[in-house]
Amino acid sequence: MNTHAACLALGLCIILGLTACQTSNHASPTSSASTADPAAHNRDHGYALLYSTLSDDSDVDKVLIIKRPAQPVADLIKSIGEFCRNARDNIKNLAKEDPAISLANQGLPQPEVDTRAAISSDTSKKILFAGGKDLEFRLLLTQHEALNYISHTASAIAESEPRENRKRFLSQLSKDAAALHDRVIELLETPYTGVPKSK
Repeated sequence: MNTHAACLALGLCIILGLTACQTSNHASPTSSASTADPAAHNRDHGYALLYSTLSDDSDVDKVLIIKRPAQPVADLIKSIGEFCRNARDNIKNLAKEDPAISLANQGLPQPEVDTRAAISSDTSKKILFAGGKDLEFRLLLTQHEALNYISHTASAIAESEPRENRKRFLSQLSKDAAALHDRVIELLETPYTGVPKSK
């Protein structure tokens, strides 16, 4: 493999994490407790989807190794990566509490898994070969989708979560993801609406 091809392969591996909220579904069995309780079973699926999205988006800032977006975009991408890493680790710790949460099975049908994988692959390739404003737009668009998903999924799980500490965490996670989402939208809107809103 020549140097150019090797760089492209590395870049594609890094960028695959940008849209991976649309990719994997693990079909390992859930715990007997969650199987016996349909509400807990569904909640586990929600946690698994949220955990997977956060895990995949926690590598979003790795794209900065090979791509150089404008500084405001790069700074936001770094903030999103850090936010996702912290949230992922917190969910992993919460999942060990009693009752335990199964993070393995997202409960998705195979056609949905295949569709998400196809979208992820297509989007990743477009980002890999993009530059300048096109790169920034595509990066921000992936984060608009991921953060919007994270915020609403966390909020939905919180509504049925009986443990108060988990409910508080999910509610704050939803708010923090929404705040980052607002920053993404602001950068996307700025070329059309003028200067960013003052804080």
